[in-house]
Amino acid sequence: RDAVARMRAARKRTFEHVEGNYATHVRARAGAATRATEKTLDAFVEAFGELEKVSDLKREDGAHVSLSRTFACVKGDWERLFGNLRRELRDMEAFEVVFDAMRVFTNDDGSRAFVAAGFREGSTSASKVALVRAIERVDKAIVPLGFPKYYDDPDPHVSLLWVAGASEERVEAMRRFAESTTVEWRVDVNRVLCDVSGQTPKTVWGRVPGLPAPDL
Repeated sequence: RDAVARMRAARKRTFEHVEGNYATHVRARAGAATRATEKTLDAFVEAFGELEKVSDLKREDGAHVSLSRTFACVKGDWERLFGNLRRELRDMEAFEVVFDAMRVFTNDDGSRAFVAAGFREGSTSASKVALVRAIERVDKAIVPLGFPKYYDDPDPHVSLLWVAGASEERVEAMRRFAESTTVEWRVDVNRVLCDVSGQTPKTVWGRVPGLPAPDL
């Protein structure tokens, strides 16, 4: 079994499984890792052998930036969801994001840890502001449908490595190691996808850089 299959097997749902529910989330593609980033990740794996890559990071669609939490959605709500997302995102311009720090996060119950390209703690960079505004647009589309809001203090990132069952001490060691590394991960945000489990990802917004938003 590959790393992605193991990560899925270790994943604990944030909602109870119900027949007819589909795990859903909104994301932007983050492109492929540069050689410099690959070297940084190799150093992490050398120091913490239990870490694995979340996906094939050499692929253009191998990494992503989450713009929502994962939530349960029934098939009957798909079209309303897609329509709301298109409406709230339609006048958003394309923008570039520069992640400038390696960060370590845990999921809500602490069962998994992730090494990610993110922003320095307390950052108010234009990149982060633009990404948080995109998240707010997504919240405005999905919350009225009863789906969960993103975290109150958004800290967007690109998850790159993961491990299940790491102790608090191990996570803190990873965070100290992250502080000694550097990263510059650039993302052109010009397409937003809504991923529904088992379905082809649905493009709900796209923009060719330099062209005005269409009159919808």
